[in-house]
Amino acid sequence: LSPSDTLKSWAEKFWSLKNIQVVPNPFTLSDRWLNLPISPRKKQICFVGKLSVLKGMVSFTKAIPLILKKYPDYTIVLVGRDEVENNINMKDWMQNQLQPYLHQIIFTGVLVADSLEKVYAESAIAIFPSLWENYPTVVLEAMAAGVAVAASNRGGIPEIIEHHKTGELFNPMNPTEIFKAVDHLLQNETYRIALAESARRSVIELQSK
Repeated sequence: LSPSDTLKSWAEKFWSLKNIQVVPNPFTLSDRWLNLPISPRKKQICFVGKLSVLKGMVSFTKAIPLILKKYPDYTIVLVGRDEVENNINMKDWMQNQLQPYLHQIIFTGVLVADSLEKVYAESAIAIFPSLWENYPTVVLEAMAAGVAVAASNRGGIPEIIEHHKTGELFNPMNPTEIFKAVDHLLQNETYRIALAESARRSVIELQSK
């Protein structure tokens, strides 16, 4: 069994496995999240996941100044535990790189479900810049909560998001592409709301299969 077509292809190529069936990771839709109003939302962008290289924090850190220079009235909320890789603390590294913008950035650490729901309910956009993912339920959570999603075009994410229909996809290695995806959503509120509505419907349809 594989949670995604991407991992199935990888296992077939590198492990020579056959007869692999794709069964997505379990995901339970919360009625509370589905009932969150899509509009209005605060001028807030969120990320949910580990603060790590694999989750795309290096490129995202480079994209944040581009985003906040154009949208100085926005706040970026980073939800998730800090990681130490090669003796480098990611949160410390990010804060060092983003000194001029720290008044617009909130590091929450790990949140319980109710607090995470509040972050989603208040965010206009959720960003998932992972270098690779299998079948990330966190993306489904954001879509169900009515947040417009900008996410990496790597791994199983494109199996969840259809570009320009249920989300914005970008190359996670390119900070400019991350900025452009966010910019596209923030420039056009009508488009952002329509995308969020379409994304919520797609999650409901996925759960009904």
